[in-house]
Amino acid sequence: MKDWIEKLNAFLKFSEYEILTNAGKISHEVAEALALGEYEKYKKNRTKTTFLTLTGEPGSGKTHTINEYTAYLRSRGIEPAITASTGIAATHIGGMTIHSWSGIGIKTKLDKHELNKIASSQYVAKRVRRTKVLIIEEVSMLTNETLSMKSV
Repeated sequence: MKDWIEKLNAFLKFSEYEILTNAGKISHEVAEALALGEYEKYKKNRTKTTFLTLTGEPGSGKTHTINEYTAYLRSRGIEPAITASTGIAATHIGGMTIHSWSGIGIKTKLDKHELNKIASSQYVAKRVRRTKVLIIEEVSMLTNETLSMKSV
């Protein structure tokens, strides 16, 4: 684990990000208020497709905000599809990779046969149909090609 921490810190320094040495800057109350505010916006536009992007520096509370928003949705009977671009990020929010959720697995491209196979999967189709809110943590780590496959 120590090696992983050192590699992560080196990456953050290389990317010119400040290394977080404390618990972060956003309190539980602020994160909850942000989640509630975003949900209220969602309720007003729920007949439309809405995209929300939550950005911030490492340690600014993005994952905490997602977890609070997820809890808020669940308390109102809405089960969000919780995904992430990587398995590690998925574990932090109690989800699965977007690749697994969407049925594309490790593929980087889909031909017509593969797309039809995914589309005809009752399991994937049911998952997509019942999804009211799709959360993708670390979406910036997905390539344009991968995002295009998901929108097909």
